[in-house]
Amino acid sequence: MTTVSVPAGNGTFQNLNFNTTDNTTFQNTLLSSFATTFASTNLYTSLNPSTPSSNPTVPNIFVVSPTLNASITGATITLAPGFNGVSNLATGNSTIAGNSGANQSIVSASGNMTFYAGKGESGSLAAAGGNNTFFGPSSGGGNWTLLFDGAGSNMIIAGSGNDMILTSSGQANTLYLGTGADTVGSSGADTINAGSGQDTLFLNGSSGNNALVNGGSGTLVVVDNSGAGTVMGGAGPSTIFANAGGGTYMGSATEAGSMIFVNNVTVTGGAASTFTAGLGNSTVFAMNGDGVYNSGQGAFTMLSENGVDTVNVGAGMNTVIAFGGAGGEVSLTGGGIGNILVATAGNTTLNASGSSGADVLFNSAGAGNAATLMGGSYWNYLIGGAGNATMAGGAGTNFFQLINGASGGNDLITGWNVNDQIDLYNYGYSTASGGLQPTETASGSSTLITLSDGTKITVSGVSSSTLSGHIHYG
Repeated sequence: MTTVSVPAGNGTFQNLNFNTTDNTTFQNTLLSSFATTFASTNLYTSLNPSTPSSNPTVPNIFVVSPTLNASITGATITLAPGFNGVSNLATGNSTIAGNSGANQSIVSASGNMTFYAGKGESGSLAAAGGNNTFFGPSSGGGNWTLLFDGAGSNMIIAGSGNDMILTSSGQANTLYLGTGADTVGSSGADTINAGSGQDTLFLNGSSGNNALVNGGSGTLVVVDNSGAGTVMGGAGPSTIFANAGGGTYMGSATEAGSMIFVNNVTVTGGAASTFTAGLGNSTVFAMNGDGVYNSGQGAFTMLSENGVDTVNVGAGMNTVIAFGGAGGEVSLTGGGIGNILVATAGNTTLNASGSSGADVLFNSAGAGNAATLMGGSYWNYLIGGAGNATMAGGAGTNFFQLINGASGGNDLITGWNVNDQIDLYNYGYSTASGGLQPTETASGSSTLITLSDGTKITVSGVSSSTLSGHIHYG
C-alpha cells in the first residue's frame, strides 16, 4: 500500500491510500510523482475552479472538498486555464471538465468522479476508489496515464491520445480504446474494446479476474499472463501471446483481421489454451503447453514444438498446414481435403487417426530423428524421409511413399489393408544405371524391403506375396 498526502484546503492535507498489489513498480513510480507534486513548497491551492492563482507557473491545484465547497460538488466543475491539478476528496458524485493544460495531476478519493479531458490536455490521473469515468476527446487529445485502484468499477473512453491505463484486481471495468496508441495493464475482470489505433494489452488478472478483449480495426497485441483471458479478434491484425494456459482466443467470423497466436505457457500444470481461427488468416506458434486449435475460413498454418496439440478442421473450414518438432505431438481431427502435417525435428508424432479428410503426413526430421505418422479414415499419404519413421495406416486408403534422394532411414509400416500401396518414387526397378535392385525378403511374418540408397522398410504382419501388386517402383 502506498499513501499519498493531497491538499484538502485551508492549508490542510488528507492521506489517500492506494493498493499496490497489482503493477506495483509502475504504480509506486506514478504515485511518487504525485507525492512530489503535492509536497511542493510553492504549491497554490484554490477552492474555486474559476479563479486560478495569479502565479500559474507553479503547481496550482483545485481542491474539491465535501465540506468547504459542497455547493459545487453536484454540478459540472470546469477548470479555468492555469490549473494544473485537482485534489478531489468528494465522497459523492463529482463531474470535472479539464482545460488544455499539459502535465496535469488529477487525484480522486473514494467518490465517483467523471472527468472530461480537454483538447490538448495531458497528464496523470489516479483514483483510489469509487466508480469513475474518464472521457478523452475524440480529436486533438493529449496523452494520459490513468490508474484506477480500489474496488470500484470504472469506465474509460480513451479518445485520440496515447494513453497508459492500469486497473486493479477485484474490479470489473469497461474500456473503449480510441485512435491513439494505448497501453493497458489489466488486473481485473475488465471488458476491453480495442480501437482503431495501435493497442497493447497486458492481462495480469488472477483466477476470477479474467479480462474479455474485443478486437477493433487497429493493430492489437495481447500478452495474457492471467491464464484464463478471452480474446476475440476484429478487423485489424492481432498478435496474442498466451504465457499461461487456460485462455480462450478466437478470430472474428465476420471480419478478416489476421491473427498470430503464440502459445508459450511457462506455468507448470496449466490448462490447455483454446484457439479458434476466424475469417482471416491465422499463424500459430505452439511453443510450450498443450493447446486445442480449430481452423477457420482463412488460411491456417501452425508450428508445434512441445506439448500435445489438437487441431480440428470443422465442416466448411479451411485446411491445415502444421509443422511438428522438438518432441511435440500434433493430433488432427475433423475433415478437410489437403491437410498437411510435417515432422520437422526431434521425436515427433503426427496423429491423424481422428481425421476423416484427405491428409498428407511427411517426415522431414532428418537423419538421427524418429517420427510417428498415423493416418485417418479417408485418404492418407504418408511420406518417409531421411530419419526413421513408423507409418501407421488408417482405415481408409493409404499411400506409403519413399523418395530417392530424400530417404535413408529404417521405416516401419503397420496397419496394412487391402487398399494400401507403397510408392517407391524415382528408385526404378532396373539396374542398367548401376544401381542396386530393391529386394524383398521375409522377416518372420513381415516383409523387409531394402532400397538402393540403404533405406529399409518393414511391412509388419504382411508377406511378400500379399504385397504383390501393391508396390509401385517409379
